[in-house]
Amino acid sequence: GYSEERRNPLWVCYTIGPAVDLTTFPRPSRFSIDHDTTTKVTHDDYTHSGFSRGHMAPRFALSSRYGEDANDATFIMSNICPQFQNFNDGQWGDLEEWIAGRKLSASNFIPGWADEYEQVWVTIGPIFDEDRDPLPSLVEVPNAFYCLVVDEVDGAPRVLAFIFDHVDERDAVLRDKLTTVDTVEERTGLDFFSRLPDDVEALFESVQADDLWPLPQNPN
Repeated sequence: GYSEERRNPLWVCYTIGPAVDLTTFPRPSRFSIDHDTTTKVTHDDYTHSGFSRGHMAPRFALSSRYGEDANDATFIMSNICPQFQNFNDGQWGDLEEWIAGRKLSASNFIPGWADEYEQVWVTIGPIFDEDRDPLPSLVEVPNAFYCLVVDEVDGAPRVLAFIFDHVDERDAVLRDKLTTVDTVEERTGLDFFSRLPDDVEALFESVQADDLWPLPQNPN
């Protein structure tokens, strides 16, 4: 879901299972314009802005499951939000590794939740509930980011909901970022999981997870 006014995606969804291909595909030299948008944000709109081009659907999560075309598809400006580089490389990157795993080498991979639990559904995006100066190109800068990771156990859904303040800092304790889906909805104005039965949705969205789902080895 894309906002022409904010020149950012408001939500991005993807589904992944276990990694099947650890090939390092070439990184495009430039991010492409999404010509289905009206504002047509460009690669150069971020240049010298002080912010990195932060993927919402991450490159490794998609390429390691769906191959080179998926790798290339993540490098489109409608999948990008302005992020502090420390935030992008640090705490945000740590979350991506917990979801999709971490590649150490061509033959060494630490599994993430998508590998351990067979399949996860991820909804991710920015939060704009405080004013922040936009980029010179008028791309708005989020003041926080959310991520919803859904798994299914014996036919019932469970969720980890996160909110990260968008700060110029690398380190964060992921479990301290846990929140509820209800809180994410309040801060974004979006309505998630509306197709669930009302009684299931009410419980699912109001309960905060106590901790991260366990993995045999932490990815970071």
